[in-house]
Amino acid sequence: MDGDPLAPIPTSVDEDDILPPPLIAAWQTSSLDEDGIPRVPLFKPAVGADHVFLAYAEYVEAHRATDGSESWQVELEATAAPIVAGQELIVATAGAIWWLAVEDGSFLGQRRMSQVPTHAAAAGNAVVFTDGAALYQVDKNSQGWVVEALGATALVTNPSGDTAYVSTEHGVLMAIDTASGNERWRYTSTMEVHLSSAAVSTDVVYIAGNDQFLTAINAQSGRRKWQRHLGVDAPGAPAVVGNIVYVAPLDSTLHGYDAGNGSHLYILPLSARTYVDLVGYAPWVIVGPRYGPWLRARAPRVYVSRARLTSDTAARGSDLRISPGVGPAGVALVNGDGTVILLIPQQPR
Repeated sequence: MDGDPLAPIPTSVDEDDILPPPLIAAWQTSSLDEDGIPRVPLFKPAVGADHVFLAYAEYVEAHRATDGSESWQVELEATAAPIVAGQELIVATAGAIWWLAVEDGSFLGQRRMSQVPTHAAAAGNAVVFTDGAALYQVDKNSQGWVVEALGATALVTNPSGDTAYVSTEHGVLMAIDTASGNERWRYTSTMEVHLSSAAVSTDVVYIAGNDQFLTAINAQSGRRKWQRHLGVDAPGAPAVVGNIVYVAPLDSTLHGYDAGNGSHLYILPLSARTYVDLVGYAPWVIVGPRYGPWLRARAPRVYVSRARLTSDTAARGSDLRISPGVGPAGVALVNGDGTVILLIPQQPR
């Protein structure tokens, strides 16, 4: 841990005062029920394989990322956010895990079980999921290991899929080997608090929660690297994009910290004072209510040089500015009215 975990937050610059909006809408669509009321997706969107996937109460729907046209729809009652793994979409339902082809929604496999998953994540050719009491591993052909995970509130895997990070309502973050189910390490907060879902980079895991801290943990040893006092609870997931880790506490702000040493870079206002999860979709960070529709997308200033992205580490809360065709195709945001919007970078100015 560094020597000053309670270092004061320096004066920051509000990006909205100095820069134009970062994104323009490419397309939008919404789903209406029989009474004409917008249907709101139950979970955050899954983005990948040139598609945007949404789970509603009774079905899962796919839209093409290029123009927003509906690609397919399958009747499944998801109990957790869908997962994109290569060319497969994984959907957890009460009593079964389903594997679907991202291109047309065709059936690729199913694993039945008695549990009701509340969170799920891809782990190579397998899936790990929790029902709030235990962590399970399954694939299309067999039930794998089971380990106790009492009070599990969130689950993510690292980019390689070999480690699962389980957050709990008791202030514990567990790192689990997804092949064996063995516990790699366990980090315990100084308080028994509700920890957020983790944000995972190659070497560091970032966690927040109801203890008013943002904490960086060594991904190999589980030892605390640094910690920053936020002054307010942050139960939503942080996100790491490049060399910046973002966190959105319950004071309607988005903070950016240096991912390496935890120094505070800037603070941005948000439009919602609510439980907020962040998701990194490099070089973007998506901001939205934890239990509701998604709101905004933010990222540090990015310059374009011969179709190559480079990040200005001294950015003062500036927005994403990249030319069309460079970087990711876009990200999906869900408005409060149930409208789904795919956003693309605006032309650089």
